[in-house]
Amino acid sequence: MSVFRISTILVCCFFLLLFCSAIFIVFVPMDFYSTANGRIVPARSMKVSFPENGIVDFIRQETNFEKGDILARQNTEYEGKMLAVLKSERETLESELAAQTQRSEIDRRKWEVELKKSTLTLEEFTQTIPMQQEQFESFNTMSDSLHAQKKLDEELKKQEAEIIEILYKKQVVAKLDFIKVLHDKKIAEIMSEQAESQNVERIFNYKIELRKLALGQKVNEMEKGLLETPPPPDSAQFAIKFNIQKLELEILALEEKIRNKTFSAPFSGTVLLTSAKKGESLGSREPVMEIAENSRMIFSAVIGQDQRSDVKIGQNAEIYLDNYPSMLFGCLKGSLTDIQTNLSGFSAGYGLEVSLDIPPDKYPPGLSGKANIIIFHGSALKYVLRKKTGMIEEHK
Repeated sequence: MSVFRISTILVCCFFLLLFCSAIFIVFVPMDFYSTANGRIVPARSMKVSFPENGIVDFIRQETNFEKGDILARQNTEYEGKMLAVLKSERETLESELAAQTQRSEIDRRKWEVELKKSTLTLEEFTQTIPMQQEQFESFNTMSDSLHAQKKLDEELKKQEAEIIEILYKKQVVAKLDFIKVLHDKKIAEIMSEQAESQNVERIFNYKIELRKLALGQKVNEMEKGLLETPPPPDSAQFAIKFNIQKLELEILALEEKIRNKTFSAPFSGTVLLTSAKKGESLGSREPVMEIAENSRMIFSAVIGQDQRSDVKIGQNAEIYLDNYPSMLFGCLKGSLTDIQTNLSGFSAGYGLEVSLDIPPDKYPPGLSGKANIIIFHGSALKYVLRKKTGMIEEHK
């Protein structure tokens, strides 16, 4: 075979290869990845600590736990004794308040009885005064009648005296009869004067009685006005109630403190790390253990600034674990669910969370690997044009 023919075949093969490469670049779709290193971690984890200083009284030894299980507890012996003392003081004050309330209720009933008695007495005065006034007016009328009768008697006496004097002068009647007439006349005058004097005395007594009744009515009205105002609350009861409320607040605060010294699991999961022992003294917010929820696992990874523009939430990812070769175990499928910015000095990193659709107990937390995030699916030409177009739009 000549050299020319061999060269022609090589050139044709070269152009055929170029043509196939061009066909592949332009028309064959493929996946383009952005790789990030990371590890499998639980989707939810937290560090357990106590808000106050104390001595560790209990640490759960089992690794797995259910929601509501007690994981750690501080010693609450002192708080328990203080709580018992406060509750005893509250019971004593409540008993004292009950006795004081009973005494106040008795005093209130006495006050109600006195008020009713005053009301009845005032009603009696109200009914008696008009009756006394009627009798007083009746005696006044009688007194006026007696006064008029007295004037009439005086006129008659004058006329009678004149007639008797005339008769005496004419000696029509005897001297004895004249003396008898004078005696009867004198007796009638004395009786009339006695009746008038008794009437005046009665009127005077009724006036005094009316004044006494009016004064008694005023006094009773004043007493009723005072009694109608309820007696002021007992200051001792206020003091006892205030002390009870103060004790209740202290009891609530102490019970809350005791509750804060016991940590119960907010979810079912696994103890990842225990950093304290029973009997050890811990400071406020000092970590006791780290726990994680096993219901869902994620792949946590970190990327740099040069990769941030390519990744977006919702993109699919393929996870390859270091200890599980892909030739035997394949890869784990997932999707990007969260991107977090981590600032440290002048550099910035981005944390990724890739959700995994795997059973929680299939892979233990902490397995390292890499995530290939599918940032584009299509031909190489479209990928290059996409990158160029994105750079132009960002520059604008």
